Amino acid sequence: MDFRESQTGFIAQELEKVFPHLVKDEILQPAEGRASQSSKGVNYIGLVPILTKALQEQNEEIQKLKEELKAHKEEAKLYQDRLAKLEKVMGWEER
Repeated sequence: MDFRESQTGFIAQELEKVFPHLVKDEILQPAEGRASQSSKGVNYIGLVPILTKALQEQNEEIQKLKEELKAHKEEAKLYQDRLAKLEKVMGWEER
């Protein structure tokens, strides 16, 4: 198959399991001398709000994780500072 003819998309049968309302059965127009074929079509426009919402939820989760990471780094810094003070008092400073 020539790469210019290839297309990217979803497997309709897989998408239908999750979003059945976005997949429709279609009858393909037959080529001359051939029988008609059935196929499944995907409503890609209908996917836009679903994918947009998923991205928004992911971004919220990423932001939450960034804030948690920042808090953990700040807490770790406090413990490192306390440990350094204790080591100094105990005479265990790095040499």
